[in-house]
Amino acid sequence: MMNRRIGSFIAKLRKEQNLTQEQFAEKLGVSNRSVSRWENGSTLPDFSLMQGICEITGVTLSELLHGVRHDPSTEKRDSILVILALWDREKLAKIKTLNLWFGLGLVLLLAAGLSADVLSLAERWLLAGFGVFCHGLGFYRNNRDPGLTDGEKAILAASGEAVAMRHPEELLIFSRKFQRVGAAQYRTAFRAICESLEEHERVSFAMTANEYAIGTAPGIWHVGIAVTQDRVFLCGETVAGRFMTRTVMDVCDRKDILSVQYTRSSILLKTNRATLTVRGENLGQLGEAFKNAVLLRSAAAPLP
Repeated sequence: MMNRRIGSFIAKLRKEQNLTQEQFAEKLGVSNRSVSRWENGSTLPDFSLMQGICEITGVTLSELLHGVRHDPSTEKRDSILVILALWDREKLAKIKTLNLWFGLGLVLLLAAGLSADVLSLAERWLLAGFGVFCHGLGFYRNNRDPGLTDGEKAILAASGEAVAMRHPEELLIFSRKFQRVGAAQYRTAFRAICESLEEHERVSFAMTANEYAIGTAPGIWHVGIAVTQDRVFLCGETVAGRFMTRTVMDVCDRKDILSVQYTRSSILLKTNRATLTVRGENLGQLGEAFKNAVLLRSAAAPLP
């Protein structure tokens, strides 16, 4: 169903541009057979091609993935969950290919070991060599792309201005734009944040960090951070006994934020009531993105 809807939309967009399948394929650097397969719903374009399709046809990524142009009067939101579903589909296809290589390698190794009465020693060594090669190729393909590719991250980043998230899994997926995130503690933090949102609130930016502290107070670990049009949420876990932890959350009103500063390993968020220090690895890029999220969507005066 999704393939056919997106395929029909691509065909419609191509015709609006007065492009043949061959011309459209040439602009994208693919074969016209690939374009034909997209349009008839047999396959979907790779993530690396979706942004190019959007640029040629003048639609957003969200519109492309939904197969329809958005009504300007309706709320626009990012298609992160749709992207994740397509990403999962591609990963499953890669797993099938991986299993094929491992299976072929195993068959060849078994054939080499059980054919002593039929094949010469050289032929058995040749079979065994091919079997090892297939296994090695399987391991290579398995480790070559363990997560989102740079192209997939670029697509997520390009659609960032339309993000309007309310589901914990959306926040977790969004944070993967810059980070490897998957720990259960982060899901707990994002779930608590989403449960605290007002009815009208939507999260426009999400990230994770190792810990944060308010002034000289003890640190909070496994931190989920979210920015909405009204507030900034920081949620994590702290010690609640010798063997227990509990989830705690601090919320800052956007109008109370005085400044956002960052280094490679920390972000300093100064408010009217306190200074929050967020710590983690390689926070330089995240600090800039976080500051921009606050600047672009805050009704308060520009931050220094």
